[in-house]
Amino acid sequence: MVSHRYARFALPVLMLIGAGAPGQAKDYPYSGYFALVNSQLTGSLDPAMCAFNFFHQLPDGLAISYHIDLAQFEATKAVRHVEYNWSKCTYNESQGIETCTFIFDTDKTVVGQTLVSVIDSIRGDYIWSLGYGTPDEAKSGPGGSQFILFRCPFDTEKITTAITGEISKLAIDDRNKITWPSRELLTAPTTAEIMRNLGLGDMSQ
Repeated sequence: MVSHRYARFALPVLMLIGAGAPGQAKDYPYSGYFALVNSQLTGSLDPAMCAFNFFHQLPDGLAISYHIDLAQFEATKAVRHVEYNWSKCTYNESQGIETCTFIFDTDKTVVGQTLVSVIDSIRGDYIWSLGYGTPDEAKSGPGGSQFILFRCPFDTEKITTAITGEISKLAIDDRNKITWPSRELLTAPTTAEIMRNLGLGDMSQ
């Protein structure tokens, strides 16, 4: 979900791992709106990350990643989020392994790539996972690259209105500046305004 999911910019029909049957939709371990935590920044900025880049994990394993249309907001103050990635995830409950494949991305070079991770723990609004290069590496454990997801505390009505269903038109370099925003951008007055419009509250500095 990291061109930064592990930045998980979206998610996927996949490789199934081992002999165990993957979980059905009702078994998927989490669903909702999530953002990738930037471990180099204070946790108080996690809701601000949600304002810029998040994915909607659906119970059937499909995930759609969105980023804010920042130019539109700066011009009109309208909060709009556009799609840039679709992925499909399968969760093998017996092995605790999640496999996600990019089925669409505005960066066509990543379509078809698969991410493999092991969910370490789900505590409150955070999910700790370990990323691996292959299913065999995940099964052999330990190791892996840790990443953390944060459940975005959106106002449901406001985020539903903000999601446009339109596709991002940004060049990839420009997209990445929004999907992995700098500390300066996350703490800017504009960001605080976006957060209020999405029901994310105010940042505690």
